[in-house]
Amino acid sequence: RNLLNRYLQQDRTVILAVVPCNVDIATVDIIEMARKADPQGQRTIGVLTKPDLIDEGAEKDVVETLKNAKKPLELGYIMVKNRSPKQIEDGVSLSDARRKEREYFDSHPVFGKEDAALFGVDRLRMRLTEILVERIKFSLPELKEQVDVVLRVTQKSLDALGDPPP
Repeated sequence: RNLLNRYLQQDRTVILAVVPCNVDIATVDIIEMARKADPQGQRTIGVLTKPDLIDEGAEKDVVETLKNAKKPLELGYIMVKNRSPKQIEDGVSLSDARRKEREYFDSHPVFGKEDAALFGVDRLRMRLTEILVERIKFSLPELKEQVDVVLRVTQKSLDALGDPPP
């Protein structure tokens, strides 16, 4: 827990709050830990997993979370369906898993009616890229200043050593 908190507190850390869909999000610690570390929610994105384990009839509650109506996060949520242990054991490739994931969400009676941008590892990858680019743009001026300070301190130390011997 201490290790996790140390990373959560770092301003440059993007927090992926991974939550299984078959768990009540109100009882999940990671959302509250992320909220404490990132009160404005500028670094936290929710990732809902294991949609195939949702109890029948409970999909609407999960969709409320996915649409950011329940336990909202500034960066929202994306739902993914990863390979099962059996699929991994059977050697299902990542590309086949992505295809099966798309088929699962497209054909699902509840999820298939929702915005496709809320589903899939590919969408998560694109969203994380967008977030990281924004974080880099935000952090770059501060990082440049830190490098400049270190450079000035190092140059002063070198100057204090004097000229090299002939």
